[in-house]
Amino acid sequence: MHPETPPDGLSMSSLFPAQRLDAMWQSLKAMGAPYGIQFGESGGLLSNTRKALQAGEYARAQGKFEQFHNKVFYAYFVEGRDIGDLQVILEIGYEVGLDVAKMQEVLTTGEYLTVLEKARADWLKHGTTGIPTFIINENTVVIGARTIEEFRQVLAK
Repeated sequence: MHPETPPDGLSMSSLFPAQRLDAMWQSLKAMGAPYGIQFGESGGLLSNTRKALQAGEYARAQGKFEQFHNKVFYAYFVEGRDIGDLQVILEIGYEVGLDVAKMQEVLTTGEYLTVLEKARADWLKHGTTGIPTFIINENTVVIGARTIEEFRQVLAK
């Protein structure tokens, strides 16, 4: 997730050479295929995720984090929608039954920014460089999508 990205996002082609970008998408698609996830190419945009992350914290407080998170993931990675766009975030909030007016207020006031800053400090403390990241017992960090066997090996240690 990239809350530091400019508000309008960044073109993926401006960040990565075409060959690397194509390899990244192919790898992502291959990882999702066994689970029936058909990744799109996110419209070629790296979205600013600050609003989505704040809205996710609001959803967590309302007991709807998992539903909201899954819809945001689907919107970005499958449908190629810009999850930095307020309207997209509000639509997703509505779809999962959140109070959209309250969510917009939370996003306007920045009510959950301190939560995000604390989380960011934790990520940096653990050397997080990508998502997903799993921190196990505060000392083992697993970065990136991993197979169940890789997790078994880490947890067996």
